[in-house]
Amino acid sequence: MKLATWLAAGSTALGAIAFSPASLANDCRLRGVTFSNLSNEQAAALSSSGGSCASGAPAGGAEAARFSEKGFILLGGKKIDYLELASENALRNSGKEIVIYGYLSHFRETEPNKVWGYRFDFELFEGNWLSGIQIMNRTNPEIDIVIVPSRTKTYPEPLVDTLDQMRRASFRALTMATGGKALVKITGRTGAFSNTGKLFISAETAEIIR
Repeated sequence: MKLATWLAAGSTALGAIAFSPASLANDCRLRGVTFSNLSNEQAAALSSSGGSCASGAPAGGAEAARFSEKGFILLGGKKIDYLELASENALRNSGKEIVIYGYLSHFRETEPNKVWGYRFDFELFEGNWLSGIQIMNRTNPEIDIVIVPSRTKTYPEPLVDTLDQMRRASFRALTMATGGKALVKITGRTGAFSNTGKLFISAETAEIIR
């Protein structure tokens, strides 16, 4: 599938509408100092400077995500389920900041010589707990996820090493989560594939929630 124009250019796709960033509380630690209740942008800035960040529950009291419980979505500060997001018109709702928690069966990595940096494609689902084998079973609907670095963002130098570290972290997280064995958190933006108009979420990294 081809990505919508906004993903390659770092801007919003055709038909995008204005969005309100989800209000998230992030805790970061840098050189022995703890910074609490940071926005995604502030947490990203500290992370790029060597800080260690952990995202907590959404500001406003929404429940924390836990393995063995169904995945959910935070959109505009509101908690919704997968069906609600999947039923929206993807072309009209591109460019929204979003956080999605869920599970995956498998992932696909594009060959390094065919992309800039890296690219992972997979589908997230809410999941149903199978207590006998301790994994989350696949459910519908599924949401397409694309993990790619931004061509317009300034990353710490040397760039090759930074992208390699980002790719490695996502590869490890996705490998550990394959088969519904762990909860995954994706922080990114909504989009629509240019050739199908189907919804997807783009992000730079994938994170395991323990």
